Amino acid sequence: MSIISLCAFAIVAAFVALTLRQHRPEMAALIGLAAVVLIFLAVADKLGPIIQALNGLFEQMNLPASFGGVIIKAIGICLIVQVASDACRDAGESSLASKLEIAGRLTIIFLALPLFNEVMQTALSLIKST
Repeated sequence: MSIISLCAFAIVAAFVALTLRQHRPEMAALIGLAAVVLIFLAVADKLGPIIQALNGLFEQMNLPASFGGVIIKAIGICLIVQVASDACRDAGESSLASKLEIAGRLTIIFLALPLFNEVMQTALSLIKST
């Protein structure tokens, strides 16, 4: 599906949700969430080539495969948390959305701890060798 089709779908879904929000706010939130899921499914097939390209870049830079995996997982977490927090804000739950974003950040930090450890070990070994 082209980006123009996705944009048109999103605009129609937004207008439907806006119209329903006056009489049935819970249905408007569900329409918005369903539209997000459908848009994500429409672009999901493009994720494979993106992941392959990123893995190729990491191989060219002679970085361990674990580095690439962590970065790809972090990007995925960012995207999922952004969509979920936007859905919470659309439903009027901005406090829940901000807590979800904090949870996403903490998850990424936890995920990246082995990378930080490896970078620090490398830095220490370079400092000690000089």
